[in-house]
Amino acid sequence: GGGTTFGGTLVQANGGTGGVGGTSAASSALTILGGAGAAPSSYGDVRHGGEPGAPGIRLASTTAGISGDGGGAAIGGDGGIGRRVGGGAASPGSAYGGGGGGAYCGNGGIGAYAGGAGAQGMIIVWEYK
Repeated sequence: GGGTTFGGTLVQANGGTGGVGGTSAASSALTILGGAGAAPSSYGDVRHGGEPGAPGIRLASTTAGISGDGGGAAIGGDGGIGRRVGGGAASPGSAYGGGGGGAYCGNGGIGAYAGGAGAQGMIIVWEYK
């Protein structure tokens, strides 16, 4: 996911990175990395990073596996949704700054699947009068 800015470059909230895509080239057991959670920004009163996305997992010599969940965040919720059994694109980061999940793809000639996209950053502006 992309970063979010306020006031040009005055304040920036980082977005999470996407998960790795799964391919069907090998028949060995494999863990497909989820995307990294966003690092906390440099400025602001309250700064939180996002959680990484969960990995996709392929079992050895089989078409069994599971794609990873997208990452969550301290503000915006849990990332524990969207885990997919069987081949398919992984879940995106489900909360601000969360990384995307890693994609599982079974062997046996099935095409590649995309890793989940990272989620965008979030900025909250408090205005006092």
